[in-house]
Amino acid sequence: MNNLEQYSRRCCLEIKGIPYKDNENTEEVVVYLVKQLGINITGSEISVAHRLAPPKNSNKNPAIVFKFLGQKLRDTIYHKRWKLKDINNKIGNDGFKVYTNESLTKANKEVLKAALSFKKRFHYKYV
Repeated sequence: MNNLEQYSRRCCLEIKGIPYKDNENTEEVVVYLVKQLGINITGSEISVAHRLAPPKNSNKNPAIVFKFLGQKLRDTIYHKRWKLKDINNKIGNDGFKVYTNESLTKANKEVLKAALSFKKRFHYKYV
């Protein structure tokens, strides 16, 4: 089941660090950020864009999940995600860091977290 759910997310990305605003249009937010990466898209190339539910008892801004009509466009955006560092400096969004990740299932997020923790604990620097 996990593999099927992850496969259904193959055209999806998550953007984190965008402050929540009442009555926001998440599709416009995604189009704006993607254009800042140098990729010209329109809202018609986005299948779905919405905020995730905020964590309970948290003041954090929930991520925006968006799905493209094609995986090629999604891959292009994902490979240019490093440019978001420059965008953070331009928009000066009050200490929020904007970044994007793949949209992973809960099980895959836990596996990734465990792998990163393992790597961090057992990482040796060779001289």
